[in-house]
Amino acid sequence: YFNEPGYARLSGSAEGEMRSLRYNEDTFLSSLRTMVYLIRRPPKSFEDFVKGHFCSRAQDILVACKAYMDGAQVGCLVKGGVQDVDQGDKSCSKEFKNSLAAYVDMLVKEFTQVGARDCDKFLSSSTVSNKPSE
Repeated sequence: YFNEPGYARLSGSAEGEMRSLRYNEDTFLSSLRTMVYLIRRPPKSFEDFVKGHFCSRAQDILVACKAYMDGAQVGCLVKGGVQDVDQGDKSCSKEFKNSLAAYVDMLVKEFTQVGARDCDKFLSSSTVSNKPSE
């Protein structure tokens, strides 16, 4: 956030930190939206590449989403766990968590269609409870 033109002056301020958190949330949701779009409409001649990439990375992406829904700050996740974050309540916003839950359900569907395994465990509880019994 602070690398964007005009925002460096807010670095270190409470307002800057709050805006940075919201920016990170919006950017993460935009990334998820782009993932869904790419899976549904991969670039010509890159279909297998896109499918393979998301098939192999689905679990990591969904683990990150779950960590953020459970309160981890966006941007603090590294492979293998959550980095320490600064003191204070910097958990994700309620609006972000609600939007994220909808994206997770979409991603689970798309990842499963490209061959990723064991994605159903990441479905939100409302989706699981509404799932028809087989």
